[in-house]
Amino acid sequence: MANAEIPGIETLTQKELVDGLSNLLVAITEEAKVPEHQVVISFWKDEEWLGAVVVKAKGGVSAMMKILDLGLYPGGNVEYESVPKTHEVGESDLNRLLTREDIQRFADTLDK
Repeated sequence: MANAEIPGIETLTQKELVDGLSNLLVAITEEAKVPEHQVVISFWKDEEWLGAVVVKAKGGVSAMMKILDLGLYPGGNVEYESVPKTHEVGESDLNRLLTREDIQRFADTLDK
């Protein structure tokens, strides 16, 4: 990925860049210790929700890497969490950008 594709990277100090890469390495190392499971990542920008994606991954870093590989990143900030086994989505809802309607459908099935 070229620097121009990462907004703000040109303003990072060397220490900030090294610290960020170090934190990333720690996260990847920790993720390697757990089995693959469903992870949901939500996206938003300026208080506007942009959607969510559920993928099978070992954690937030590997989930985001998979989402980038699939071309599903809509931009903005990200927040992730593991999906409890009791709330996993079906195969047809994995690896795609989910809408508010999709999320409401999941909530409705949990209420039943």
